[in-house]
Amino acid sequence: MRQTWIRFIAWLPLADATVLVVGGRVEARRGLVPARLLAELTELAATHGIATACIHARKTSHGFSLSLFGVPPAQHQRFRNVWAANWR
Repeated sequence: MRQTWIRFIAWLPLADATVLVVGGRVEARRGLVPARLLAELTELAATHGIATACIHARKTSHGFSLSLFGVPPAQHQRFRNVWAANWR
């Protein structure tokens, strides 16, 4: 059920860029996401055993705002750091 819910959230137009993690594969569902960011997120998801997750990124005046679904709260900051370091 959780995997279905996360996939549903990934299809919603809630952000400028959406990244979906399913079965260890990371793919951009919406927006232009740099390949190096996808590669880093793939490695990070594999390292922490995250099989299904969704990341919504909205552009703000200060950079971006991330919404993380399926990522344990203890790992949120790591995902934010990887996103910030590899976004552009």
